[in-house]
Amino acid sequence: MSVPWHKRPKFWEWVELAAAGGALASAIIAVWDKLAGAVWGSACGAVLLIAKFTQKRLEKQERIDRERMARQMIKTLLRGMIDDYFAQVPDENRYQHRATLFICQDADPARGLPKRLEIHVRVGVFEDSPCVLRVDENERSKCEGVAGQIWFLDAPHTEELPEWPANDDMTAKAAYAGKGFLSIERAAALHVKSRVLSGVMVRVFGRKWGVLIVDSQTLGFITKHPQKVKLIRWYADLIGQMLEEAMR
Repeated sequence: MSVPWHKRPKFWEWVELAAAGGALASAIIAVWDKLAGAVWGSACGAVLLIAKFTQKRLEKQERIDRERMARQMIKTLLRGMIDDYFAQVPDENRYQHRATLFICQDADPARGLPKRLEIHVRVGVFEDSPCVLRVDENERSKCEGVAGQIWFLDAPHTEELPEWPANDDMTAKAAYAGKGFLSIERAAALHVKSRVLSGVMVRVFGRKWGVLIVDSQTLGFITKHPQKVKLIRWYADLIGQMLEEAMR
């Protein structure tokens, strides 16, 4: 009597072979699915990265465009402020007067830079001046320039300076530098030796943001008169509101 087929050794060899083949096929399918998923995931990831990069690039460009437009609008406002402030000044003498909006930059220890005021927008001669004024929140003596005093005091300030000497009179130079809250070296490096400066704080979202200054090479055109200070403050408030809109 023959052995039943399901009990024969050859049958179980085939069963084991089929099981091994099935396992191998499953493994191949799993690997293929994983590879396909990885490729698909990589493709999707690349698309997402490109989309995010493009979005950030567009957002950056939009931010740059908004900042550029804001600067242009601020420059227009500063021209208007000069026209209002120096309304009684003959046109041929307008070159002696300027309006400058300083922005406060935080300290950058890695670059060795202290907290400072830098020119954001200026109307008048030397608009591209690299003038930088150090400021400090705790020590007034470390705040440079009339703008630095306004920053520290958080209050309007007007300062008249003596004339910068044409010779090497160090006493006269020290007097000018002292009234201007600068060292003699910093005062000597100024392109324009202003005789009078007046300005107020600019606030954005309620925080100290920068300083708005008018200056003149001639005494008598800039004063401490309340109406004149009020005019500068009005423009400073308008600029602050414009900057808030640009930053939203």
